[in-house]
Amino acid sequence: MKIIATLFLSALIFLAVPARATPEDIITLRDEVFAIGPDSVFVLRTSRDNMGSYYNLQIESHLVRIDLESGDETSWLVYRALRQTVFDEDPALERHETVTQSVGYWHDPFAVIADAGATFHAGSSDAGMRLPQPETGEAEPDRFTIRYDRDVIFAFSQMQARARARSAVDVFGQSLFDAPRMSTASTRELFLEMFAGMMSEWGVCDFATDGLPEGMGDRRIQLVRMQCGDEDVDNSLSLIQLARPTGADSENRR
Repeated sequence: MKIIATLFLSALIFLAVPARATPEDIITLRDEVFAIGPDSVFVLRTSRDNMGSYYNLQIESHLVRIDLESGDETSWLVYRALRQTVFDEDPALERHETVTQSVGYWHDPFAVIADAGATFHAGSSDAGMRLPQPETGEAEPDRFTIRYDRDVIFAFSQMQARARARSAVDVFGQSLFDAPRMSTASTRELFLEMFAGMMSEWGVCDFATDGLPEGMGDRRIQLVRMQCGDEDVDNSLSLIQLARPTGADSENRR
């Protein structure tokens, strides 16, 4: 009820101040590398949703384990909260307040990676070397290749990267907290609709290396950041993908 009351008060303020129009719904979904294990990579996958308001921000984070062999994902809810603006007749007393949600379902991400024997990945991960789009005339126009030298070559399929991203968005969206908002569409519906176009074969996405190769031997991988949309000004998707040594699996040997 407290959240609904705050949204209602926000609506009244919008009506009282016509010079500042209601903003568009802006939603982002971004991975940050959290830990590296012997057979998996862990990322923190976080959505940020302005709830169609200047005054509120819904944040949800899942810890996601990506299996190095299959690419399959397993996720745990680790954070869910609404940052809302508390208004007052005295503007000096207005403030932000964070309301946590579903705390009983949260998992400790450090406990999860400890059980997996993974090493915490300190610091943020940033996109490195941008990968040029493969030429349409190449023998494998869907395939990205990353070369460090003659003996260190990684590759991945753009089509499979998009398919995995679609699956990741769908799984996240289905479990996303369906927070009330000033819109006829639900929070989950908006989330899935906004990213549907980005995940299509016509959606424009860039790929870049994310750090240096991790692991050893056949389990060595290159993390790749898949960026769709404009992260600075609008809805955007930024997910971690895996590129494997070209001789490490049958898919890359074809």
